Amino acid sequence: MTADPVTDVVWGGLTVYGTFRVSEARQVLTVTSAPTAEHTIRVWGVWRGSRVLILTISCPGTCPEARWGAGWVDNPPDWRRDIENGAVAVYRRWIAERGRTP
Repeated sequence: MTADPVTDVVWGGLTVYGTFRVSEARQVLTVTSAPTAEHTIRVWGVWRGSRVLILTISCPGTCPEARWGAGWVDNPPDWRRDIENGAVAVYRRWIAERGRTP
């Protein structure tokens, strides 16, 4: 996994925590805040030319709990774990670089 530089960006009203790549996903994934849930992140990817929500992770700073979208939940466990770990790492780095606590 490789992580891109952290930036302060807002996309569609959501804070963008950063992007990352997992070789199995074959695309750049974007990690954002969730619109109505504190301490929750969302992971976005591209499917058939459109940006789609892949997964939501609650409590990424302490005890992450992933909820996969219906179209993604049947992917191999290693694939899902790599994406979950990558998303949590992006979020935790964003928090740490700003001197915040999760």
